[in-house]
Amino acid sequence: MAYTWIGSIRHTRMDRTVNYAVNPVKTAYNAQRAEDASMTRNIAYALNPEKGTTKLYQTAINLDSVETAWREMKVTKERWGKTDGIQGFHVVQSFKPGEITPDLAHRIGVEFVEKCFPGFEAVVGTHLDHAHIHNHIVLNSVNCVDGHKYHSSQKSYYTELREVSDDLCRKYGLSVIPPDDIGKRRQAYAEWQAERSGQPTWCSAIRQDVDEALARSLSFEQFVRLLRERGYEVKTGVKHMAVRPPGKERFTRLRRLGDEYTEEAIRQRILCNDPAKIPAPQKAEPAVPKVYRARFAGSFRKVRKKKVRGLMALYLWYAYRMGNIKRRRTGSKRAHYLLREDLYKLKMRDEMTRLLVTNRIETYEQLHAHRDECREMIGYLCAKRRTLQRDRASPDAEASLAHIRDQLKTLRREVWLCGKVEEDSRQLEKKRAVMREAERQLNSKGEPAKPRQPIR
Repeated sequence: MAYTWIGSIRHTRMDRTVNYAVNPVKTAYNAQRAEDASMTRNIAYALNPEKGTTKLYQTAINLDSVETAWREMKVTKERWGKTDGIQGFHVVQSFKPGEITPDLAHRIGVEFVEKCFPGFEAVVGTHLDHAHIHNHIVLNSVNCVDGHKYHSSQKSYYTELREVSDDLCRKYGLSVIPPDDIGKRRQAYAEWQAERSGQPTWCSAIRQDVDEALARSLSFEQFVRLLRERGYEVKTGVKHMAVRPPGKERFTRLRRLGDEYTEEAIRQRILCNDPAKIPAPQKAEPAVPKVYRARFAGSFRKVRKKKVRGLMALYLWYAYRMGNIKRRRTGSKRAHYLLREDLYKLKMRDEMTRLLVTNRIETYEQLHAHRDECREMIGYLCAKRRTLQRDRASPDAEASLAHIRDQLKTLRREVWLCGKVEEDSRQLEKKRAVMREAERQLNSKGEPAKPRQPIR
């Protein structure tokens, strides 16, 4: 079974991608490789003849050698006058662990290039540093025969590259990816990484609201009404049912959430609901004011605490609404949709909040002053580091250099966080305004919200 992926190389340093594909540490095979895993990290060890014969799985196609690959590709671009735009393509062909040998994987990679990219210059490197053997193929975007540029599209990927890769796997008796998995929607990397680490995304926020509305519905019309009560705009009577959450500019098709979220699947799920298990709608009870009585022994003096304002108040409010901090009695509210879509940024926002609270930063002027102080300290530490690097004979020099490196890392992170706060706080202010407007409309009492002072 081979999984294929293709990506374009737009930067001018395509030589780095070529060098990575044919890295000797990753493409070297030694007779005792399985016995000593550290060999994959040490090229000198991997090429040691005393450890057995070493073979590098590297092939240059339509090129003189792997060492001169990028220079030859560059000459081809200059000859045809096509040095701008996409420089090349990076193809990865990954095989199932334990199903293939390095020789066969490399042979399949070379045949794959010859069938899919005739006349194009390419290098093929078979990497053996992981349990799954995989090929890295770097392709010149310009054909060395006729000067035409290769254009990659979704159609060429599905109908050509994956088809040829599957045919080669069948030819050599390898398994292929089942057809049911081919039509599935590709996830963005950030979305896949967030779901893998257990952090909700904006898709999971919509999925959660849809599931809760489905669990309380006995008809499709009731399901649509419950979504609209949550602030969603629902588009029905079209080819693909779509919703637009509050605060989002575009509609999202529900089928993007999975096969069980198409309109037909939703109607079937509603029919399977048990009416006895669906809770009846509860009437809102009038709020009864609570009376608290307290007894104090001795003298009592009212202590007024300084109210938190500005940037610090904004980020503390954000941490409370995200559930990162809680009130003493009531606990934190459920995160609003506009905040649930940012849960994967929670770690960075937590750092921002700690920076503002620790340094008592409430205004942009204080933020700029703190950033300037960090930059001055960075300049001082860099000068001190240069002095210590000239005198490495001192026994305490290495320890001092390590301490300075840690300090520089912390200070540079704070400078970066200051810039992110200045950029991010304005978006957070807009989200807070949208949320307060929505909460004001849902408030049964209709009391106007208290005006807030803008951050100076």
